[in-house]
Amino acid sequence: MSDKRSFDSLSSSNWGQWADNMEAYLSTKELWEFVDGSTPKPTPADASKPTAAEAKELAEWKRKAAKASGEIWLSVEDSQKVHIKEVKGDPAAMWAKLEGVHLQKKPGTRFNAYEVLFSIRKAEEESLSALMARADKAMQDIKALRPSGFTIKDLDQELQCMALICSLPLDYNNFASSLLLLDAFDLPKLQSAFQNEEAQRTARHIDSSSSSLALHTTTSLMPCFFCEGTSHFERDCEKKKKASEEAKKNTALWKAKGRGGRGKGGKQAAKEATQDSGNSAKTEFAGQASALSSSDRATWLQTRAATDWNPDTGATSHMTPHHHWFQSYSPHLVPVRLADNSIIYSAGKGSVEFQPKRNGVNMRPVVFHDVLHVPKLSSNLLSLLHLAHLKGYKVIIEGDALEFIREGKLLFTATVNEHNVGYLDG
Repeated sequence: MSDKRSFDSLSSSNWGQWADNMEAYLSTKELWEFVDGSTPKPTPADASKPTAAEAKELAEWKRKAAKASGEIWLSVEDSQKVHIKEVKGDPAAMWAKLEGVHLQKKPGTRFNAYEVLFSIRKAEEESLSALMARADKAMQDIKALRPSGFTIKDLDQELQCMALICSLPLDYNNFASSLLLLDAFDLPKLQSAFQNEEAQRTARHIDSSSSSLALHTTTSLMPCFFCEGTSHFERDCEKKKKASEEAKKNTALWKAKGRGGRGKGGKQAAKEATQDSGNSAKTEFAGQASALSSSDRATWLQTRAATDWNPDTGATSHMTPHHHWFQSYSPHLVPVRLADNSIIYSAGKGSVEFQPKRNGVNMRPVVFHDVLHVPKLSSNLLSLLHLAHLKGYKVIIEGDALEFIREGKLLFTATVNEHNVGYLDG
């Protein structure tokens, strides 16, 4: 039997699968007991004068603990080793540290895990047994995210809080995101937060009404986020109204051909939908991005790859897997080629608003147009080529900072982290 591992190393998005495989792997080598603490470090009766038997027992324990530590170290990607470098040599501490990073037992992570569970749908050609296995895996992820002492009463309260947050419309996204960062869901506190938000919105509405004359005089300076014209707001944009009407027609056509037409697979539906919209079915490229498996989704939702925009020189278009980010949306199916040359498909296309920040202060919101909705993508890709060639942006890269400038104005920035991955500041 080969001693070589047959599973992938730990990355930023596969903790659940890696942890199960790693536990089994260490168990086959009789090393897991040094990770879970069931074999504690032996303590001599007299630490200054251990007996020969005690010294031998301690040396054997250290040897196996070191072996367990080495196996863990060699089983994680370089990007994850930063988390355990300070505790290298202590297998139990290494495991606890990795679990704390990848398995944050907070309401926000459980909220995302429940969303994964309730969004499960049978895929084309998927067997019912495979479907049940996915549901079981999603439920296991939820249970793993529950803190010790979690009760049915806690579950009832948490589900009610989640229902309230889920009911919020898109313009409450920032408020909802702040609630998901809480360490615990407490219904009275959540209700108080709702009341405070309502009071603040009412106050802002009064303030905006009292200054309507001032706003009227500056309307010509505030462009429409949809067509970028300067003579009207987005709500009054004729181009947006026409696009919305066209989107409704495309939606009806897409449903008839892509969903209602029996016997047509996803690729055929994609081809016909693209042809009906008057475009050739060109292939888009997603740079170095990969596909997201349903089993890793709960863990992935906790990472910056899920929440932040990644500026990418290899992506031919902006892409995101998040349908709820879109302000405008219409069906648009095209093939998207990933880093491993596999093909996945987009489901739609539209506009997404981004709130940039600089030095912790909100800048003016920016709307990215022509964003592809690619449900199986594992990253939110901002195409630098699209911005530079089609939108007139100038991108300046200096050190670990990127600046995005248009018509001489700095619109937003990005920062490159220690793993050489850039994310927009917002």
